Amino acid sequence: WRTFSAQTIATYILTQRATPFVYQGDEIGMTNFPFTSIDQFDDIEVKGLWKDFVLTGKSTEEELMTHLRLNSRDHARTPVQWSNAAHGGFTTGTPWLAVNPDHDTVNAEAVTSDPHSVYHWYRRLIETRKNNEVLVHGAYADVDPHHETVFAYTRTLDDEKMLVVMNWSTDTVEWRVPDGLAATGTLLDNAGDTHAGDVIRLRGWQSCILRVS
Repeated sequence: WRTFSAQTIATYILTQRATPFVYQGDEIGMTNFPFTSIDQFDDIEVKGLWKDFVLTGKSTEEELMTHLRLNSRDHARTPVQWSNAAHGGFTTGTPWLAVNPDHDTVNAEAVTSDPHSVYHWYRRLIETRKNNEVLVHGAYADVDPHHETVFAYTRTLDDEKMLVVMNWSTDTVEWRVPDGLAATGTLLDNAGDTHAGDVIRLRGWQSCILRVS
């Protein structure tokens, strides 16, 4: 689900108000480094936690590693993966952190040549945001705040309204458009689907931007 989930996270970021930020590697769908040893970390906070908890016996090594896999910042600090070459094409020297072993397939060279990649989804989203002021300055309204997996909201500016619908799960979901809204066209959909009617069928991590009245 790497590609679809990364695209849906991008959809969320680029359809919100305020200034969107894209951190290096987001746009090609880079993943967290699968650290297995404390020696692979360079974060001084991580080394402090190791001394405070593992060396004192307050927790086991595996307990701390489980925590770090969820919370460490070093996972997202590895060199940008430009190609499938050694060190991801980032350097011919020795990088400060090891390059993610998935750089053979997740790299800028690969995703720029794939029209369905995370990279090209970012490009389409950025272009859509630039061409639709409603996504920048429009009022925000959550239209189904109690749904367990679907996050849906409208952006409204003057007479223009857009509906963003995202499935934050791996399950297929049939989501009913709230009363008072009618889809009039699909602006973007990361699965390439078009939507009409009262029910929107979303596959795992599928997201779409719809024009509505």
